[in-house]
Amino acid sequence: MTKRQMRFRVLKPGVIKRGFEKESAQIGSLEVGSVIEALERRGNRVQARISDTQTGWVSVISQKGAVIIEEIIGEPEPEPEASPTKSEDDEEESEAEWRRRTGRDVEAVAYGNE
Repeated sequence: MTKRQMRFRVLKPGVIKRGFEKESAQIGSLEVGSVIEALERRGNRVQARISDTQTGWVSVISQKGAVIIEEIIGEPEPEPEASPTKSEDDEEESEAEWRRRTGRDVEAVAYGNE
């Protein structure tokens, strides 16, 4: 059985607690508009991944009844950002920059004719 990954969008400011208990120490805060990955849900509490090495607990609904986070259902996960690739124009531009900076000719240096 595959465990479904849960993602939540932060709707209201909230706190991140070290443990499940509401009395546990605060270790962070939620930024409105951000998306958090949930590892587990227990009733009104969600264990969220804060970083690669740290997790914390967040309330779904505040004690006053305000929705703090809502589960994202049916939206595709964002694509990871692609690393920039160099085009031929970038390479030519960097050679031109090198020529301006050094006052040398690339081909002459490459063939030892400088």
